[in-house]
Amino acid sequence: MSSWWLLVLCWLIAWAPGAGATVVAASEPQAVSAPVVRAGIRLRAILVPPDTKRSFELEFDLWLRYTGSFSSADLVFPDAAGPVDLGQALDSVDSGNDHYRLYRVRANLRYDMDDRDLVQGQRRLRIRFGPGPHVAWEGAFVPDYEGMGLSSAGTDGWLNQLRADGLLSGAEGWSLAEASLEGTTDVQPVLGNPRFPAGKRERPLVQAKLSLQAPSSFPPAAGLAGSLSGPALPAAALLGLSLSLGTGWAAQRRLAAAARIIVRLLAISAAFYFAQSLLVWCALYLLNPVALRQLLNLLRCIWWMLPAVWLHSVLPFIWDEVKRRTGHPIPSVTHLAVVFLAYVMMGTLAGYFVLGLSATAVGAMSGVMTVVLGVALQNVILDAFCGVMLSLEQPFKILHWINIGGQHQGQVIDMNWRTTRLLSRANNIICVPNSHIARNLVTNYSLPSPTSCVEFSLVLDEAVPVGVARKLMREGVQEAAERGRILSDPKPRVVLESSREHGVRYRVQFFVNMTLVSDTAALTDALEGTLARLDREGIRVASLRPQFTLPDGSSITAASRAGEAPPADVCANDGARTSATPPAAAATPITEAQIALVQESWAQVRPIGDSAAALFYQRLFELDPQLRHLFRGDPRAQQRKLIGMLSIMVRGLQALDDLIPTLQDLGLKHQSYKVEDRHYDTVGEALLWALQKGLGDAFTIDVKAAWVRAYTLLAETMKAAK
Repeated sequence: MSSWWLLVLCWLIAWAPGAGATVVAASEPQAVSAPVVRAGIRLRAILVPPDTKRSFELEFDLWLRYTGSFSSADLVFPDAAGPVDLGQALDSVDSGNDHYRLYRVRANLRYDMDDRDLVQGQRRLRIRFGPGPHVAWEGAFVPDYEGMGLSSAGTDGWLNQLRADGLLSGAEGWSLAEASLEGTTDVQPVLGNPRFPAGKRERPLVQAKLSLQAPSSFPPAAGLAGSLSGPALPAAALLGLSLSLGTGWAAQRRLAAAARIIVRLLAISAAFYFAQSLLVWCALYLLNPVALRQLLNLLRCIWWMLPAVWLHSVLPFIWDEVKRRTGHPIPSVTHLAVVFLAYVMMGTLAGYFVLGLSATAVGAMSGVMTVVLGVALQNVILDAFCGVMLSLEQPFKILHWINIGGQHQGQVIDMNWRTTRLLSRANNIICVPNSHIARNLVTNYSLPSPTSCVEFSLVLDEAVPVGVARKLMREGVQEAAERGRILSDPKPRVVLESSREHGVRYRVQFFVNMTLVSDTAALTDALEGTLARLDREGIRVASLRPQFTLPDGSSITAASRAGEAPPADVCANDGARTSATPPAAAATPITEAQIALVQESWAQVRPIGDSAAALFYQRLFELDPQLRHLFRGDPRAQQRKLIGMLSIMVRGLQALDDLIPTLQDLGLKHQSYKVEDRHYDTVGEALLWALQKGLGDAFTIDVKAAWVRAYTLLAETMKAAK
C-alpha cells in the first residue's frame, strides 16, 4: 500500500505545472499583479557636481501609490553609481486593495556631460526609477502628477516649486534652468529569450530631467561658443574680430591720447573676446575634455587679469591729472605700488573663482613665499616699505631740493620702490636707498617755501664800532644781491654772535632761492661783496678764518684776508665748467645800451609778470605741444620760477662773469631734463611774442633787437655748458 502511494506521489510531482523547472523559474521574471503604480518625488537637496566628477548626490522623498501587490525591493535606479537602499517606509497606508508607501532616498547617480555642456557651464541631470529587469511587468508605472500638484500637460509649475525650495548646494550662483517629469520606457536586450519574440524588452520608468546652469560667467571664457553653434559661430567671431581691430586702427590718429588709449583697450578686449570664441569653437573638435577644461580656465584667468591691465594703462592719465591739480608729480613708488596691488588682487580673485583655491590655501602659500623672500631679500624689502612710507608721509616731493644726513644734496627727480634719485648741482645722479633716507635727517629746502637762509661768520677787530660793522656788511651783501643770486627781499641781517679776545664775531644772514641757484654760489657772492665793502673802508678781517653755515647746518671756512680768493668749495658752485667765459660771450657781444634797454623794458614787464608768464607758456605750447612733458610742476609755480630766473638774468647782464656760472648750472639742469638745442629757439620765439603782447607799443625795434641779443647770449651760454 505504501508503495502505491509513493508511485502516485512521484507521478504528481513529474506532471505538475512547472515541475522540474525550479532553477529556470528562479532566474526568469516574476509576474506582478499590480495594474498601475503611480510614483511621485519631492526633491530636497542636490549637490552640484564639479565638472571633473560624473556623478551627483541628491536627497528626495519618493512615494508609491498602487493597487494590488508591489514590493519596493523590485524598484531599481538604472543610473545609480552605487547601491540605493530605500529602507523602511516613513509612512504607509493600506486601504483594501489600495496602498501608499513613502520613502526618504539618498542616492548617488551618474550623469553624462559633453564638451558643449562644459563650455556653456551646464549640468544635465536625470533621475530614473522603475521596476527592475527581474520583474515581468505587465501594468503601468507612471508619474503621480496629481500627488505632486502638477498637470500632465506640463511641468512648469514643478520648475517654479524647485526654484522656490532652493535645492542646490555645493556651488555658489548655480540655478535650475529646466525641469521636467515624464514617463518613459527603457529598452533592454533579451539575449535570445524566446518569451520576447520581438527581440527587445521594454520596461516602464519615471524620469525626472534637470538642467543646472552655472552663474553668468564673468569672465566670459566661452565667448560666442556659449550661445552660438555651427557655422554661425566662426563667421560671427571673424566679423567681430575684424570690426574690433578696424575700430582700434581707425581711431589711432583721430583722437586725443587719453581717448585713444581707451578706444584701443576696448578694441583689444573685444578682439580678444571674438578670438577666444573662435579658439573655443576649434577646441570643441580638437581637444579632449581635460585639455578643454584647462584652456577655459586659462581664458578665464586672462579675463580676470584684464581689469588690472586696464588700470595699468589708464593710470598715467590719472597721475597726470593729480599732478596738474597738486603741482607735484607722483613718485614711481606710488605707481608701482598701485599697479602691483591691482595685479595681486585680480590674481587672487582668479585663483579663488577660477582655480578653486581656498582662502586658506592662498594665505598659506603667500605666507611661505613671504618667509622665503623676506630672508633672501630683506634689504630690498626694507627699501620698498620705506619707499611706501615716504610716499605716504611725503617729507619731500618731486622737484624739491633736499639734503639727506648732510651727505647728499640735490633735487628730487624720481622716487621708485627701492631708491630716491637726486640731481646734484654738479649734474650728477645720486641714487639713495629709501631705507637710508628713513634712518637719516632730511632737510627740505623747498618747504615751506623755496626761500632758504644761508649764513656765514666773520671776525672783525674789536676797535671797529659794532653799528658801523653791521651796516657795512649789510651793504656788502645788498651789493652782491644785484648779481641776481641773492634775494633782496627778505633783506640780509647781521647779528653779533660773540666777543672774544681776538675780536668780535658777526653772523651774516641772507636768503637764497634754492630751486634757482646754488647755495655755495650765493655764499661766494655774499663773501666777495662783504669783504669788498669792508676793504673800501679800510677794515681788515681778523686772522680767524670765516665760517659759513649752509641751510643744512653744515659749515665751511674761507680765507681771512679780503685780498685772498674764497676757497675752492665756495667758488666752485658745485659744478665743473669748461671756462669762465664761454665762446658765446665773445661771439655775441651785447652793448651797454642794449643792456639798459633790456633792463628798462623788463622793469615794465615785472609788475605784470604772472600775465606775461601765462602768455609765454600759452605761446610755447602752441608752437611745440610736445614740450608740455618738460614742465611737470604746478603751472603757477612754473610761472613764478620763470619770472624769478629772468629777473636774475636781466640783473646779471651787467656782470656777465658772475652770471655765467648760474647760466651754466641752468644749462646742465636742462640737459638732465632732455632739453634739446632746438628747444631754445622755440623758447626764444615764445618769449619775444609774450614781451610784445605785454609791452605793446613800448616793444620797439631797438628793444626787440636788444632782447634778441641778450637771449642769444644766455641761450648759447646754457647750451655750451659741459
